[in-house]
Amino acid sequence: MKRSLIGKFLVVSLSSETFAVALLILLASATFSFSQTGSVKPLTQKPSRAPGNIQLPKGFVHESRPGIDSGRGAIVKVVDGFTINYDIGRMAGNYADDYFPEHFERMRKQTHLSTSSIETRIQYLDNQVKWRETRSVDGNDVMIVQLKDNKIIAAFSGLNANFVAIADSSEKVADFLRIVLTYQPVKVLK
Repeated sequence: MKRSLIGKFLVVSLSSETFAVALLILLASATFSFSQTGSVKPLTQKPSRAPGNIQLPKGFVHESRPGIDSGRGAIVKVVDGFTINYDIGRMAGNYADDYFPEHFERMRKQTHLSTSSIETRIQYLDNQVKWRETRSVDGNDVMIVQLKDNKIIAAFSGLNANFVAIADSSEKVADFLRIVLTYQPVKVLK
């Protein structure tokens, strides 16, 4: 290996064998780096099953994502990248609850905040909502809300299962509901 200084740059001459080894090391570290950020999946990763036996229509794939205290991942439509993210587990909470009148009533009962502060917050949350409804799926209440920014949220009440997507068309809303409403939580035997 020869080193020489040209201007501000150090130029290193490598033999073809040394260059090949350096290139392999660089490519391997780049592949590992990209797989850690989620930008590029490693080629050895096998497809994983969606949680709760979710039925994926043709053209959708499931991707597991790292989570600290809950199961996270995404369901992605291969053609256009439409993505349904999910967060499932004890610490996931209920993402949709803030946008429902029941939550507003709980807020009004808080005594440590001024009435005007509470009403301002309620008005803000309520003004975000395009539509909301509660459905029953296999005996479980599912709170569904679409916000004016096209974010759609479905939360299975009491099951700590949340699904979120940006649905800027009726087709995407239909895909979201068709997929999410097939979620079946694992039944625990008592």
